[in-house]
Amino acid sequence: FISGNYQLLIDRKHLIIREKDQPQTGILIMEEMMGQNICFAGGELALSVSPGIPAVFEPTRQVAYLDAEKIQWPLKIRNWKHGDVFHPFGMQGKRKKIQDLLTDLKLSRWEKEKVWVMESNGKVCWVLGIRSDERFKVTKKTVSCLMVKFLPTISS
Repeated sequence: FISGNYQLLIDRKHLIIREKDQPQTGILIMEEMMGQNICFAGGELALSVSPGIPAVFEPTRQVAYLDAEKIQWPLKIRNWKHGDVFHPFGMQGKRKKIQDLLTDLKLSRWEKEKVWVMESNGKVCWVLGIRSDERFKVTKKTVSCLMVKFLPTISS
């Protein structure tokens, strides 16, 4: 429900009221820019490449480790859209719709509006802050690793 200044969302067993705001949208095309922080509507990204496999992986959803040899530049950062599919890490290559993943995580409509994806050559390689794609994972054969840190924009 939408009024002049507020929105009401019925989300499962909760009523959530917030001031109307503009959803964060846009597309960012990134060329190979290592060592720089890149700001966009959804937050900030920091990219770095290291030779081989990192000795230590940070245990956080805000960092993705991707096989740099499998990445095709430029990368595209955009809002997810209905119909997007990817191969979630840990699901042995099975496909999943991003909308199903977000529903499984019980995200509200407003939380879903804030979800961004990183795309390489038309393939989603990371749902930012949630899950990377199995096709881009680091393996024993990895020659160089692309590490991407995501710092989301803090908003209500």
